[in-house]
Amino acid sequence: MSRNVYEFLAMGFTQLRREPLGMFLYLFFMPQQLGDTAFLIWHSISIGLQVATPLVLYYLIVSLNGRRDIAAFIAVSLIVLPLDQTLPYVSAVNYRLGLLLGLISLYLTVRAAAAERIDKIKIVAALLLALFTEYILIEAMMALEPARMLLLWIMRYRSQRSNTETIKEVALTSAPFVLLTLPLIAYKILVKPYGFYAAMYPTGIINLIDWTAMREMAGLLIIGNWRMLLGYAAHGSWISPVLGATAGALLLFAMKCALFTDQHNKTSQATNISQRGTENVTHAAWTLPLLGFTILISQTIFFGYAALLPKVGGGTTHAIFMQAGYAILVGSGMFWLIRKCLDTSAVRPALANALFATLVMVGTYFNNLNLDVYTAASARENAFWQAFIQRFPALPERADFLIDAIPLPYAHHISTFFRAEDIFNPYDFERRLNDLYFSEEKSAKNRRYRVVPGIRVVQHIRANGRQILNSTIEASTHMGLAQIHPDDLIVVHYRNGELLVNREIIERYPTIEYRAWADKPLPELAAKKAVTSEPEKKSFTTQQPILSISHK
Repeated sequence: MSRNVYEFLAMGFTQLRREPLGMFLYLFFMPQQLGDTAFLIWHSISIGLQVATPLVLYYLIVSLNGRRDIAAFIAVSLIVLPLDQTLPYVSAVNYRLGLLLGLISLYLTVRAAAAERIDKIKIVAALLLALFTEYILIEAMMALEPARMLLLWIMRYRSQRSNTETIKEVALTSAPFVLLTLPLIAYKILVKPYGFYAAMYPTGIINLIDWTAMREMAGLLIIGNWRMLLGYAAHGSWISPVLGATAGALLLFAMKCALFTDQHNKTSQATNISQRGTENVTHAAWTLPLLGFTILISQTIFFGYAALLPKVGGGTTHAIFMQAGYAILVGSGMFWLIRKCLDTSAVRPALANALFATLVMVGTYFNNLNLDVYTAASARENAFWQAFIQRFPALPERADFLIDAIPLPYAHHISTFFRAEDIFNPYDFERRLNDLYFSEEKSAKNRRYRVVPGIRVVQHIRANGRQILNSTIEASTHMGLAQIHPDDLIVVHYRNGELLVNREIIERYPTIEYRAWADKPLPELAAKKAVTSEPEKKSFTTQQPILSISHK
């Protein structure tokens, strides 16, 4: 929909004050001209990031304490217990790439601090990665700086220097990371988003005591995504449990061969320590939990200040940077729990191994079930658009729509983001509609078709009464504030594969809330009733607009 980078930035990044990210995503989305192949490219990149991230975390932990066994548990925990459940959203690539580059930056910091004298080349490389991530991809990278200082302290403390000398080294090494972050912090505090995003980020210290948000985040940390996905098991494919069982069996075999074959593995604890030397296992026992808590707490403060604490559903993208700390806590905790069990004669090694293998099996199943639900969402979304095109083979030069298109719910008792179709996402209603009936002569700034989301209209009517049916509709989108008069609306209602237009809606649903707006004849370009056919292609996005209805 955008013909150049300026139009692309005008679709939200300028209002958000994040032009550098817009430039990055403009390049990332350039393959869109390849059609379906573009999604193959984008999702391949996302999967590549998902594979690389636990590997980098593994090497970070090995470099920190030399324990390959603990590092393996932590890396596996990152894979099977992700806090984020929005992998198919290709627009979140900056979060995933940001996490990967952030961990690489921390890894380089640890490697630099492992030398007798701090390796300046590695520190500079770590600094450049950190700045690129903070200024271009995602500001949340700055919340990893406390973890960096902790890692520097751990590594330099081990060299048995005096506390004063260690503090001086840590302060001098950390200073460039902190000082070069200050301009970004000042910019974010002083220069606020405007337009579409003006009211979306109510920053403030008071947000840190939002106990409701804290409780929702705690629910996410306590396997919240698993509990949510249980309600969607019926939408899973047969391959998900097969992949889960396969992953569990393979891990069980690997553990039997390498990790916990017998009690003699305890002797490897002394030989697996890095040459820089951890004095004993107790030292590793406190450093890892402290590192995990540092990452979690600093990210909680960052997103809490911005009133964006993650929770089960679409908000889990904000938990991506927390995943490393969460995996460190879970993985190291599982490792030490199993070691403790093996120290008692009451627990057989095979049972301890089976417990962790079961965790991996269940986690793999839920990861694939999550993708199954997105697949179902994509199919439903495209079924709607197939029905829409059948009813409207062509559209006038310009038109305004009220589209009330809620598919069959996945689970009535769960309120989640898995109404993931574009047809539940008002802003992308409009984007997709303009894509489907695209005109080369029109730019992104001149929308031919505007959409009012039916669900928001119904919410306003139920909250404020039917008197607002005589009001002008104000819909705030990335293109600015749109004022639409109800008389100009073509009303579309979609349920269970049936698409109705204008007066057809009243005939089927006489008490529909927006009856007054739908009480008009069919538009001339609308065909007779049609039922959906097979979907053609997928689309995933996350944006949500604001809708208001004002009296004129």
